[in-house]
Amino acid sequence: MKIIILPGLDGTGRLLSDFAKALSPGHDVEVVTYPDSLFSYDDLEVWLKARLPSEPFVIIAESFSGPLALSISANRPRNLAAVVFVATFARSPRRLPSILLSPFGAFPIPAAFLAHASLPFVVGRFHMPGFKELLYRSVLQDVPLRTLILRLKSVLSMDRRNIIPQIKVPCCYLQATADRLVPASAFRDFEDICGSPIRIEAPHFLLQMKPEEAARPVRDFIAGLGVTAQPTL
Repeated sequence: MKIIILPGLDGTGRLLSDFAKALSPGHDVEVVTYPDSLFSYDDLEVWLKARLPSEPFVIIAESFSGPLALSISANRPRNLAAVVFVATFARSPRRLPSILLSPFGAFPIPAAFLAHASLPFVVGRFHMPGFKELLYRSVLQDVPLRTLILRLKSVLSMDRRNIIPQIKVPCCYLQATADRLVPASAFRDFEDICGSPIRIEAPHFLLQMKPEEAARPVRDFIAGLGVTAQPTL
């Protein structure tokens, strides 16, 4: 089965290599990288639709990419077999006026500072040796701050709950039990299409901190689909 992994806010997918490796036996795994120039969900959807596989595939959508996967799957593309949502949301998970982000775009913020400041929220107590340096060197040093801010603004103004009833492919949801960014209540919007969540003791960076533990239920879910593709409409 072809597996398409949609990354978080940074859009690089560089921190998902261990999770992709854990899935790769028996599957063709591709971690998508979004162009830095794309910020809105609508633009990313157009860009991604043109790159969907012509063979049966599963989407795994992490955090920021959850609303994008909702829109894609609601349109029922040919060959989409299932969707796995990971620590994500159908509407903004936090109430924060987007105008509060404006000052961050006006002043340069060192990538090393961003890496240090974000750790309590994305990994919490689940520290991995060298992860801060990896986050800095592999992601935040290369992704423009403007890209991160504008994507975050897209999150704050987004609500995809109305399209959830249109999703007919099998879905499941991986929930991090120690997520400091996406509250547990965010799962309620997915309950009708995902059933009960698969809970994993992990921070928001679930796939990064617990790649093997996350890969096991995903492999089981894919193996038990009983379908290979979404019929052509």
